[in-house]
Formats: sequence, structure tokens, C-alpha cells
Amino acid sequence: MLEVDFKITIIVPFYNAESHIEFFISQLKKQNCQNFQAIFIDDGSSDRSVELFKKSTKGDSKYILLSNTEKRSVGAARALGIKSCSSKYFTFFDIDDKISSDAVQIILSAINNCSDTDIFIFDHKISNTEKEESLISSETSDYIELFKSNSLLLNHLWNKVFRVNLFRQIDIDFFSTLSFAEDLYACVHTILLTNRIKLIHQSYYTYIIHEGSCVTARSEKSFFDNAKVNIKLLDIVDTTKNSSIELYIQRDSFNCFGQFIFPNKKNAFQWKRPHFSKYRELPLDKVNTPKEVSLLVRFYISLIKHKCDFFAFIIWIFLKAKQGLKK
Repeated sequence: MLEVDFKITIIVPFYNAESHIEFFISQLKKQNCQNFQAIFIDDGSSDRSVELFKKSTKGDSKYILLSNTEKRSVGAARALGIKSCSSKYFTFFDIDDKISSDAVQIILSAINNCSDTDIFIFDHKISNTEKEESLISSETSDYIELFKSNSLLLNHLWNKVFRVNLFRQIDIDFFSTLSFAEDLYACVHTILLTNRIKLIHQSYYTYIIHEGSCVTARSEKSFFDNAKVNIKLLDIVDTTKNSSIELYIQRDSFNCFGQFIFPNKKNAFQWKRPHFSKYRELPLDKVNTPKEVSLLVRFYISLIKHKCDFFAFIIWIFLKAKQGLKK
């Protein structure tokens, strides 16, 4: 463990981030409260990221660099940071996003005011390539209401502060295998472990949607990682008997499983062919079809479940043509 005197650890995974790392470190240096430590985890970069990190930090003990010898996954990088964290609380930041100059101050103020809290959930902003910003917030102070409303505050790690000992109770080995949806898994699992959760209606973080990011371009592995996470969460939530969170995971699972059978021209994995057999390998009996789904889609899913793939493929062609007409 790293023995230092600080109240919050910021864990920052990166891979080939030479175009972002200097600016991100400059944001940390401009914090009006410097009572933090930042653990950067290099996930096997092959560019100048590590060189630029060392140049920007110049041996400052506040900034720690850890490395995976080869690229593994964002989950593995984050897990390495967790294992090296010695503060009571920590948060994750992404190397290509923006933080306000009072980010650390806002976080520490929340911790000092509610020191028995296990998870803090903050508002945040989203910015697109046109630099337009949207505030993501909620009027509620009850985290269960976030599940009922499918709030965008739920599924991200960078707008949350976790108690380290709580986070270490999740399946870190499973978390380490994930390149996608590791945030969904960690957020929901930790929330299921505690009710000491505080919503703070302040924003210090801006998530920037970059062209070619995992939001706009997904790999085939990302779909399978997403499915693995949903299957894992379905098993966990089934034991908690929390109906609101269970319904949330069921809806998310329906959308995730649908990636295997519904064409989407933004993703080659879906667009090339339907993965009927992969769909049938998923725990479909645990997921209810949402009420708003059309009769055609219900019929399509029924055909797939009963292995009537020829007729299902005809519908898939129709859905692909319909999707292709969309601008």
C-alpha cells in the first residue's frame, strides 16, 4: 500500500493518451484544494504517454504511476488502482474529460459533511464535439428513484466517490476482465451492497464524447462484455429482492441482449448478421419483455426462442431495411 497523508485518491487509467495527458494533469495542478493523490495506471501504452506523464509531474509524490506491461482492459487498469489505494475514499476520472478547478474541494466537502456515507453520487455534464454542454441532474434525494427513472446519473464511475472498503467487496477479478460496462457492473453492485448513499446536486465533472469513443463505435467484445455484466447483475439482484433495481437491470438486459439480434447500422457487429444462437445462450427466462415493445418484435423474439431462424431472419431483413432508411 502507498502510505501518504491525503483524504481522496483519484484513479486515472489511460492507454495511448499522449494527446490528453498533459492537459489532464494541468487540471489537477489547478485544483484549489490539493489534499489528494492521483494514481495513474498505464494499460500498456505504446505512445509517449508515460514520457509526458513524467515530464508533467516531475517527480511530484502526489502523482503515482503504475503500469500493466501489456494492454489488458480498462477494468484491469482500474482494479490495479484500487489495490494500490490507501485512502478511505476514492474516485475514478477519465484522462480525456474535463474537471472544474474546485472538483477536489466539492468532493472533500461532501465527505466531511457526511462521513458515514459509502457512495456519493454527483451531478455531471456531458459535452459533444460542438462543445455544447448538458447538465445531468435529478430533483430527487432518493437513489432508488434514479433506478425508477432510468437516470443517467447511475451508470458512470467518474461522477461517484466510493468508500474503498465497500468497492473491494465486489468481484474485482470479474471487474478486471471488462473493457466495456465495467462501470455499470461496479456502480450497481456497490449500490446493492449499501443504503448509505448520498446524492449531491453539484457538478464538477464534464464527460466529453469524442469521435470514435466506445459510445459512438463499439467493438464486438464490448457487446459480449455488456452481456456478461448483465448476466452477473441479474444473479446478484435476484438475491436482494429489490424490485426497482431488478426492473432496471431487466430493462438494461433486454436492451443489451437485443444487440445480438437487432440490426444497427452504427455497429458492424449487429449490422452484418443476427446472432440468434448467442442470444439463446443468455438467461432469457430472467428478463421480461417491456410492455412498450411492438407485437412484431414480440413475434420476432418468439421465433428466435423457438429456433425458427429462417422466419426470424426474414423479419431481421425487414428490420435492417427499416433501420437503413433512418437518417
